[in-house]
Amino acid sequence: MAQELRFGLIGVGAVAPRHVTAIQETPGATLVAVCSRNEEKVKKFAQENGRVAWCTDYQAIIRRPDINAVAVTLPHNLHESVCLGAAAAGKHILMEKPLAITVEECDRMIGACEQAGVTLATCFQGRYEPLAKKLHAELNAGKLGRLLLASLHVQWYRDMAYYKSVAWRGKLATEGWGVIINQASHGLDMLLWLAGPVESVTANVATINHDIEVEDVVHAIVRFKSGAMGIIEATTVAYPGFNEELHFSGTDGSAIFEKGAGRIRWHLREPKSEWVDQGEASSGAGSAMAISAGPHIAAYQDFAAAIREKRAPLIDGREGRRSIELIQAIYQSGREQKTVQLG
Repeated sequence: MAQELRFGLIGVGAVAPRHVTAIQETPGATLVAVCSRNEEKVKKFAQENGRVAWCTDYQAIIRRPDINAVAVTLPHNLHESVCLGAAAAGKHILMEKPLAITVEECDRMIGACEQAGVTLATCFQGRYEPLAKKLHAELNAGKLGRLLLASLHVQWYRDMAYYKSVAWRGKLATEGWGVIINQASHGLDMLLWLAGPVESVTANVATINHDIEVEDVVHAIVRFKSGAMGIIEATTVAYPGFNEELHFSGTDGSAIFEKGAGRIRWHLREPKSEWVDQGEASSGAGSAMAISAGPHIAAYQDFAAAIREKRAPLIDGREGRRSIELIQAIYQSGREQKTVQLG
């Protein structure tokens, strides 16, 4: 009989309802309890989501013997401590992006989960989107020939009201980094998944239009281990906000993944041809939230299958670590004004 997953949800912020939907749509999974330090908020959330149990201390969640998995949707700086506690208690862990703030935190989390024999997954649900999966398959099959260029463009807009609306945003101690880890981390994961690992990065990082402690613009030149070159552009100063895009060019043509608009534009050289693959938009014009819960559902179903089949999920802790390694290198390059080698 398949193992039943009985979830505790730690954190009831903006993305939490999608996690609830994903749990409800995963066979053999049940939401048992939810947790937040804000008592009024968590009581209301529990009432609206099946009248489940609630608490204001995550330790109460991980101590419960009837819970064997936790989903964590907390501010970035809390990910490591909750993960370590949950692993020690023998709970499987699905961590909302980013996995953590630093590579060192990621390594401690991965090590703790491996030692405890529990599954750790990172919620980069964009990899489960049908268009992303199709592009991944086509690139791996050599549709564009040898990859020459691969770039990420995240030109979003956030006003000061956005940063002031939640206490942890815009602060070094709680957000860790700024636009590159919050708004652009999904795109970075997608870029690494589609184009492969980065060998070196040369970056500029600045805060130019917000009264915050973290950056609101990043420009980086990257060289991939494959030899391809690329640009990473991420900002929250581009009014009114534009759709996220990933650009790929190879010896046989180009593909532009308009992720926010839900389409891929193909341009092949021989035989010369152009067409558009249309799918579902994932986020538009700088929207912080996914439009559909479908990718979250797919992430949870993969997580459940990985536990049942005793295998790694598609985006395990080591996969989640990759984008953090790149982010850390970008900051080192920007701070020291030099090219930084990865790995």
